[in-house]
Amino acid sequence: MSQELQTSLSDNKALSNTVSAIAVIDLARELLQRDMSIKTDVEQVLDASSLAHCQQLQQGEDISEVLTQRLPEQQLIQLWQLADKAGDKNLGWKIGSQVVIPAQGILAHWIRHCQTLEQAFLTFVKHIHLLNASERWQLERNSSYVELIFRYPSEKAYPYIALQRSLASIKSWGEYLSGSDLQVSALFLTVNINEADTELIEHVFQCPVYYDQPINKIQLALSEIQKPLVQANALIAGLLSQQALACESPAEKSLMENTLTEKIWKLFEMDIQSYSQVNLTAEKLNMSRATLYRRLKASNTSFTNLLEKYRYQLWENLIAKKGSDNMRMSELLGFNDPSSFYKARKRWSQVKDRTK
Repeated sequence: MSQELQTSLSDNKALSNTVSAIAVIDLARELLQRDMSIKTDVEQVLDASSLAHCQQLQQGEDISEVLTQRLPEQQLIQLWQLADKAGDKNLGWKIGSQVVIPAQGILAHWIRHCQTLEQAFLTFVKHIHLLNASERWQLERNSSYVELIFRYPSEKAYPYIALQRSLASIKSWGEYLSGSDLQVSALFLTVNINEADTELIEHVFQCPVYYDQPINKIQLALSEIQKPLVQANALIAGLLSQQALACESPAEKSLMENTLTEKIWKLFEMDIQSYSQVNLTAEKLNMSRATLYRRLKASNTSFTNLLEKYRYQLWENLIAKKGSDNMRMSELLGFNDPSSFYKARKRWSQVKDRTK
């Protein structure tokens, strides 16, 4: 593996090991408010300062001083594990169905001043690492729908209720931002129907729900994401974006110093799951998809070729280490489903055989 790649991965590892401090503090507040029997366990997870902020948040006091602060991700995971052991297997749906105004971090403050729901969702997906880099979101759009796809990486020990909270938050935040009901077209869940509280889930989302699916995703009509935001303010959004981007990792900041192909390569290194989607890559680079294609063509390459080359090189490194199974490789290479990875692996194996 190249030194450049090692450095970039190191930057991401440092960022992904921490989360927004407010995310940790607000979850602790939720748990204590609902079940004081776990107070001792929560106190063992958080330090005195975080516990004090938790109490201040519960009492409605100002905790804006922690707006851009970060805490170890392990604290968030441990809190979710405590919640999971407490026994309410629907707690995530319940927490995610509400918006706690004082518990908004820097990313939340930024997106609420975007112009439309689409802009808010794009900003959220692009900069989710400001909240929690382990929340893997993708936004895909076709002629009829926008789909928000979500997962946690398999190596992170987040329980299912954490995923519940993330999915439910999309609907509650969409309604908070737009000031109107968010009509979800369909919800797709990987959970088995026999393990899900179907009545509660359908009550929360008010839409058809499909279980035993290969991915978790929320499907919205294009008309829904065109809704203007109640607090839209381009000036405030611009100021907050500057404050938020000051928290970006060194790898993110270095993007502006490279050529277009180098920028795309670095995006792959930072988050192949997200930036294997050409729409997200173009948006990150502040250009349209058509412009991105045109500029890459002028450089005698294409997005597909760059993605293929990156994945092939990373695949070679992975098989050389012999430390990852096929499912893990598929995830690390940013494939949405194993079948796509198997086809690519067959193609790459043939290339490798020809070069021997």
